[in-house]
Amino acid sequence: MEVNSVSAGEFSLQGRDGYLHLTLPIGNFPWEHFLGQLHIRLESPVYRECGVILTAGSHAIDAPQLEALGATLRKHRLHLHQVVTDNRSTAIVAATLGLSVDQPSTRTAPDSSVVEPLYLTKIIRSGVIIRHPGSVILRGDLHPGGEIVAGGDILVWGKLRGKAHTTNPGSSIMALELAPTQLKIGATLCLVEANPRPIPEVAYLDQGTVCITPALEYDLRSVF
Repeated sequence: MEVNSVSAGEFSLQGRDGYLHLTLPIGNFPWEHFLGQLHIRLESPVYRECGVILTAGSHAIDAPQLEALGATLRKHRLHLHQVVTDNRSTAIVAATLGLSVDQPSTRTAPDSSVVEPLYLTKIIRSGVIIRHPGSVILRGDLHPGGEIVAGGDILVWGKLRGKAHTTNPGSSIMALELAPTQLKIGATLCLVEANPRPIPEVAYLDQGTVCITPALEYDLRSVF
């Protein structure tokens, strides 16, 4: 679907790469008014049956607001797929609701240690991608087809069976059960055995090679 960019007062819509991109304005605005104007704009039949990527900027959006937006989109046979945000609280809310999250600073942050970790309690299912410029701590499982991209450490207090990528070669990936479809530290990919050990393990980079070791044998001193 390719549609020219259109503006509706305070926000914009653009069809690109098979998605409808919805961009919020800079500054404060009444959410109910925005939803009303969005409903009017979506009466156009060109917007149908595709995913919506919401670019929220620095706006702090709570769960009721995102749920109301999702309900408005469903009236027009659309579904909210991803939230692009620079706001940590918005990222947490979106991920908790089962949406993909992209924080653009994931790709540019020079030092993940100064970024507050992202804590999530949920199951990350297939099709959901979580991007965060700092460390990601998940209390739950990462299913096949799900993905975490972090600028720091990745800790999964559950089964890691999807894709995990830390862009920092000095960071680690840890899980109670490490059985990823893809594991990447820095620019180095790792092949993981098809029959994982049901014990907590840690993956880390050592002299250009991704090593996996039981958590009880992992030397924390090596990361300081």
